[in-house]
Amino acid sequence: MKSVLRVGLLAVLVFALLGAYRYVSAQEEHSGRSRAPVAPPTFAMHPADLPPAAVKHVLVGTYINQWTGTPVNVPVNTYTPIDPLTTITCPGTSGSCLIVSEQWTEVNPTTNCQGCNGVATCLYVDGVPDSYCGWYDGDMQTAWIDATDFQTTTSHQTTVPHGTHTVQTFVIMINGGTTYYWDYHYLVFKP
Repeated sequence: MKSVLRVGLLAVLVFALLGAYRYVSAQEEHSGRSRAPVAPPTFAMHPADLPPAAVKHVLVGTYINQWTGTPVNVPVNTYTPIDPLTTITCPGTSGSCLIVSEQWTEVNPTTNCQGCNGVATCLYVDGVPDSYCGWYDGDMQTAWIDATDFQTTTSHQTTVPHGTHTVQTFVIMINGGTTYYWDYHYLVFKP
């Protein structure tokens, strides 16, 4: 009886191995026929498509405005100044400076909705918004999901002639809200 059981187990094992071999062979053969070879991507950049080369700049001034302790209400779809008007200097008697604004703002929407309240941060220099003003930094869709404030960070830049200028950060929210904490750095560079 034991020999019949051994022969039976050996037959089942051989049959299982043969079946597995045929299955794997069929998969390799089938997958090889149905797929066409994929060519690797090419990245052909033409000189006209490339951005201009970086220009070395020297930091000549840093101005930092931080939270004042008073929340600022931002009305519906209205550009609202957040930090105090700050006077900066582009030194020299000629040439220009690059002003880079690093902006971090914590806001809370006034409407209880998901994904309906975009926020944008803008740099105003001498009362004029920079060219990237109005590009929304984010959508406060998670603010009401997990009951937390929404934090947005961005960086804006503009070139100014030598002399004295004013800078200020404005915030706009589609459906309004409040800013609680903010930290704005105005960096002045000479090329």
